[in-house]
Amino acid sequence: MSLTVPLSRLGEWTDASDNSTTGLVSIEQGVQTLGLNSQDNQREEILGWLSRVDIRPAHFAARVQQRQVSNKHSLFFRSDTYQAWLGDKGHILWLRGSRPATNYVVSVAIDEAEKLSWQKPTEGLGFAYYYFAHPIIEDFSPETVLRVLLAQLSEKAQSLPREIEALYNRSQDRDPTIDELLHTLQKTFLRNKHVYLAFDAIDTTPERAATFVHLLTRISCLSTNLSVIVSTKEENHVLESLLQCTTSMIVLEEFRVEHNLHACFQKRLHHDERYRGLSAQRKAEMHKIILTEDSGAFFASDRRLQLVATQLDIMAPFLTTPCFSTQLQNLPRTLNTAYDRILIGVDAPMFQMFYTILQWLAFSLRPLSIEEVIQVMSISCDSPQQDLLSIYNSRVLPILSSLAMFTSDNKLVRLHTCFKEYLTSKYIRESPCSRYRITESGSHCAIAHDCLRYLLKFHESSALPRKELLAQFPLLEYSARFWYRHSRTLTRLSSGSALDAKIHNLEMQLFRAQNEATLLNWLKISRPDSAMNDPEKEDLSAHLFSHTSELFGSPMYYAASCGLTSVVSNLIQQGHSAKTQAEHVDGCMYPGPLEAAVENGFSDIAELLLEADARPNIWTQEGGTCLLRACRKGDGWINSIALCCKCGCRRSYSLALRTWCQD
Repeated sequence: MSLTVPLSRLGEWTDASDNSTTGLVSIEQGVQTLGLNSQDNQREEILGWLSRVDIRPAHFAARVQQRQVSNKHSLFFRSDTYQAWLGDKGHILWLRGSRPATNYVVSVAIDEAEKLSWQKPTEGLGFAYYYFAHPIIEDFSPETVLRVLLAQLSEKAQSLPREIEALYNRSQDRDPTIDELLHTLQKTFLRNKHVYLAFDAIDTTPERAATFVHLLTRISCLSTNLSVIVSTKEENHVLESLLQCTTSMIVLEEFRVEHNLHACFQKRLHHDERYRGLSAQRKAEMHKIILTEDSGAFFASDRRLQLVATQLDIMAPFLTTPCFSTQLQNLPRTLNTAYDRILIGVDAPMFQMFYTILQWLAFSLRPLSIEEVIQVMSISCDSPQQDLLSIYNSRVLPILSSLAMFTSDNKLVRLHTCFKEYLTSKYIRESPCSRYRITESGSHCAIAHDCLRYLLKFHESSALPRKELLAQFPLLEYSARFWYRHSRTLTRLSSGSALDAKIHNLEMQLFRAQNEATLLNWLKISRPDSAMNDPEKEDLSAHLFSHTSELFGSPMYYAASCGLTSVVSNLIQQGHSAKTQAEHVDGCMYPGPLEAAVENGFSDIAELLLEADARPNIWTQEGGTCLLRACRKGDGWINSIALCCKCGCRRSYSLALRTWCQD
C-alpha cells in the first residue's frame, strides 16, 4: 500500500535542532503512524461490513441472570463433560434446559474461553458466539451467522487475516455466498490451534432450528480443532436433527441443585407413579428415615440429591409388602453403598449384557436412543428382537431408572454423572461389585469393537432406502458415524496394547480389498469427509448399496480422513499408492490422502504418506499446496514440514519457508 505524506505536515515531525538524524527518524515514525491509522480504518471498515448484527448486548443481558441461576447450575461447570469441552478439541456439546439457565451457562462458557485466549495469547485460541433470541434478529439466515462468526474471530486477531481481506475485496458490489463464507471460515479456523463456538437459543422457531442444524453440520466438518456448545429449551422439535451432529447432550436439570431437599423429596413422591396410592403414614416413615440427617432448608449437593433418588428407587418394590419397615431401616446411607445394593441385585445371567450396556452409556459420544440400547443388548444376546424388548422393559429398565437420566419423552438415555464416577472410581475396585468396574480405554475398545462387528455384517448389497434401513437397524447410524472416533481415542489411551491390536484387526477387515462392498456400505451411511457430510448432497445417498465404487475416494483417502494411522501404514505396506491426488467425481471433490491428513490435522499420517513418496507440491482445490497448508499448522508439524521440504522443489520450499515465518 502506497502512502503520500503532505509536505505541510513534515515540519511537525522534524526536530528544530540541526540534528538531521533525529529529524529523519521522526519523519519515519510519522509515516508509520499514518500507515497504522490507515490500516486500523480499513480493519474497522471490513469488520463493520462483516458483522451486520451486534450480538454483544444480548450476551451481556444473559449475564444478568447469573445471580438468579448460578447456584442452581454451578455443578455443571465441575462436570467431566464441561471440562472435556473446555480442554479438548472436537466436542459438540448440546445443552437442554430453561432459557435463563442456558443463557447463563453459555455466557459463562464464552467468558472462560475469552479468558483462556487472553491468558495464553501465543497458543492460538479463538472464540465466537451467536445468540438466536436477540430481539433485533428478524430475518435469520446462515450467511448472517457466518459473517458474525468471522467478524468476531477477526476482531480478536492481532492482524486482520488475509482471507478476510480477500473476501472483502471480492464482494465489493455483492453479498458473499454461503460457500465463500464457509471457505473463509475454514481458513480462519486453521489459523487457530483451538476455536470455541457458542450458539445460544437456536430453537426460537422450528424453521430456524432446522436451518441451523444443517449449518452446524457444515461448520463442524470444516476443522477438527473446534469446541462447540449449543443450547435449546426442552422442546423436541429439534431433537432428532440436532442429535445427528452432536457428540454430547446435557440436560441442565440433572445439574440443578435444589435449596430445599424436603421439597425435592415431596416432588419425587408426587410425580413417581409407583408412589401413588401410598398411605400418608408410610410416606411419613420414609421422610423420617431418608431425611433424618437433614433439618430445614439447606443447600443440597448433587450426590445427596442422587442418594435420595436412589433410596426411593430401592424402596419402590417394597411399598406394599410386609417387609416395608425392615427394608426402610436397612437402606444404604451413602451413594456408593446404594449403587452396590442395586448392582448386587442384578441376576448373574444378566451380567454380561448389563455390563455391555453400562460401557456404552458411560462412554458413547452422544446419548443413545432406547432402540439403540436394545441393539446393544443383541450384541451379547442372540434372542429375537421382540424378546429383547421384553427383557429391556422387565429387567433392564427398572435398574437403569435409578442409574441413568432419561429425556422427558423417554427417547434418550445417559448415565448419571455420579454413577459414571462410581463405575470408574478406586472405591469399586474393593467393593462387592468390583466386576462392574469399567475403564475409559476398555469401554472405547468395546464400543469400537461392537460398532465394527455391526458394520461388517453388512457385506452384501441391498435395495432398501436409507431411511428404512436405519429404522430396521437402529445402531447402524451410530456405528458408521462414530466407530473411528472410538478407535482413535483408544489408540491415544492405549497405543500398542492388546486392546489396540484387537481393534486394528477389525479395521483392516473393513479396508480389505475382498470387503469392498462392506467399505462402500459404511461410506453410504456416513462419510468422514466434509464434502459428503454436506446436507445439501444427501441425494447422493438416497438409496444405499446401489452405487458403484467409482463414486467414492480411495481406501487410503478414507483411512487418512479418519486418522487411522495403523491402517494407513498397513495399506502402504500392501502396495496402496500414497500419491493419489484429488478426484472430481459426480459433483463432489475427493482430495488425496495427504491433503486429507493435513486438512484434519493428522501429522503422523502426513509423515507416513510423505515417507511413501506422496507429493506435497500439487495445488489443492482449497488453494495452496499441502506443504503450504502444513506450514500454517504450527510447531507440531515441524517433522512433516521437514519431510515436505526434503522432497519438495526449490520454489515450494522457499515459499513455504516465507509462509511459516510470516504466520
